[in-house]
Amino acid sequence: AILRPARGHYFVLPMATPPRGSVYCAPFSTCSRRVLCTLGEVKAVFKFKFVDISKGSQKEPWFLKIQPYGKVPVWIDESHGEPFTLYESRAIMFHLAEGTHLIPADVKMRALMNQWISIEQSYLAP
Repeated sequence: AILRPARGHYFVLPMATPPRGSVYCAPFSTCSRRVLCTLGEVKAVFKFKFVDISKGSQKEPWFLKIQPYGKVPVWIDESHGEPFTLYESRAIMFHLAEGTHLIPADVKMRALMNQWISIEQSYLAP
């Protein structure tokens, strides 16, 4: 059975401003798409920085300074004072979704959300 959340199981905390920053990604990468979709959902204001993984740009010294493992995506957050760098698509997603309708307020619904994220990571991700 597919569990569909009932109305009222989501919450939205008032956000003074949407997230701001830069995303370094390759749009044909599944992990990059995951972050791009989240950026759209939270109405983030961001600069798109294309990383050409077909040419190995993610392994160049300039990129390794911001992502030591040479993987996309990378989010440089400029929303909270001093900019900070975050990588790993699911970590970026959780950070961007914090305080929005994307994270259920209900403990059971949030646990099920985390379960499905784990299933996707373990069994469905390429």
